[in-house]
Amino acid sequence: METDRRIPRWALHELLAKALADGHVSKEVMAAELGVSENTVANYETGRTRPQKASVEKWAAVTGFDTDLLIVAWEAGAGATIDLTEVLRNR
Repeated sequence: METDRRIPRWALHELLAKALADGHVSKEVMAAELGVSENTVANYETGRTRPQKASVEKWAAVTGFDTDLLIVAWEAGAGATIDLTEVLRNR
């Protein structure tokens, strides 16, 4: 019997927060790297503000998080979620 294993869908802001946590990077450090305020970084993490693509690429570089995954989420648009199963399948 097959088990229905679903991989959760993720929004860009959720992935950005995960990247910071997993990469052990503070909001202060990320803000300095991006040239923005800590409040702006917090807004990116909560989805209040959508970062520019260049910021997403820099975020991946600073945290060591998968750049392609963050870019796919960014390209999906504001408020959209991505299915990680599909992203991984298309690699």
